[in-house]
Amino acid sequence: MEEQDKQPVCLYPDWPEAGGWLARRKKREELLEHYYPKRQYEKEARREMSAVLSEFEEKFRRWYPALPDPGHSALHQSKPRRHSRGEDVREAVRLYRAKNIGYGKLSRIHDALDLYYLMEAQSAYYKQEIDKAAQAQKWIGEDHFSGFFPDVAECMQERLKGLVRSGFDTLLELQERQREAEQTVQRLVEGNGALWARAAELASDILMYPVRQMGKKK
Repeated sequence: MEEQDKQPVCLYPDWPEAGGWLARRKKREELLEHYYPKRQYEKEARREMSAVLSEFEEKFRRWYPALPDPGHSALHQSKPRRHSRGEDVREAVRLYRAKNIGYGKLSRIHDALDLYYLMEAQSAYYKQEIDKAAQAQKWIGEDHFSGFFPDVAECMQERLKGLVRSGFDTLLELQERQREAEQTVQRLVEGNGALWARAAELASDILMYPVRQMGKKK
């Protein structure tokens, strides 16, 4: 085999996800010619390898209809921009208002709870995407495709490893912001005596529930 044939080829991860069937077929033909050139392999063997490529692409696109980009921009652009816990926030604020907490503190409590639940929603999204990328990475290594097109499989796994790292780093940042939001609420209600005990307890329950659920698999 020529020296250039020994170099890793990462054509698959850069396939244009919106390129349509013809564009994907062209890329499959490029991969097939690189690994199993016409001058070296029989027509029947190439046909079998073409089927392996087509089958793998079909399976992989069930995981990722749009292939993960190198900068993971699609991962971060798709994160939720709002949460669904608005009623919980309003209920907590109503409870604090009934205890005559000032409007200045109420506003800050509202903002802290709102931020916390947004971080909760985004954390759930990133955890799901991390799990999916890790499972897809494992599947690629186990699929027979990796034996026939090893460099391509390796490149795809590296792309997914990067996605997992980026998602995990972001998840850690979100958890830190959640802790800061929790501490903000606790500081705002501290020092108000037993009269505030129920309100503080409710705030703690509301804030800690998503943290307790964070490690549980959906």
